[in-house]
Amino acid sequence: KKCAGISSSLRLESGYSGTEGWDEEARIATRLGEETHTLYLARWEHGELTPWRNEGRYRWDLSSLRVNQQQLQELAPLVDTALQQALDQLRKKENLFDEDSFILPLIFNDQCWKGTGLNDKGKPVAIIYDAKSGLELIYE
Repeated sequence: KKCAGISSSLRLESGYSGTEGWDEEARIATRLGEETHTLYLARWEHGELTPWRNEGRYRWDLSSLRVNQQQLQELAPLVDTALQQALDQLRKKENLFDEDSFILPLIFNDQCWKGTGLNDKGKPVAIIYDAKSGLELIYE
C-alpha cells in the first residue's frame, strides 16, 4: 500500500521540469482501489444549462465535486431532447470537461434539485443536490 503512493508522487528535487515520468493525464484514485469521477452540477432552467455556482471566473470548478465510480457509473439517458442538445453543445464549448467527467443536469422538482444516474450495476440512482445538505444519492 505504501508503494502505491510513492510511485504516484512527484519528486521535489526534480522541480517542475516535466521530464521525470509525470503524466498530467494520469488518473490516480483518491483512496487505494476507489476510482472517482468529477461531477459538474448544472442547473437546467429556461432552456439553458448553467453552473451551480454561476459567478466568477472558476464557476464550473466551484460547481464540481468527486463521486465514487461504483456509486455513480454514468448518467441516466435523457428523454428531453432540448436538454440533451444543450448538454452536447456545452460539452463542445467548454474545454474543461473530459471523457471521465459528467455534467449533471439538475432539474428543480418537488422543492429540490434532482438528476438521475446509474450505479456500477446499472441500477437507477436519484441524485439530489442542496447547497446546505450537499449531494445525496438514493438507490431506487
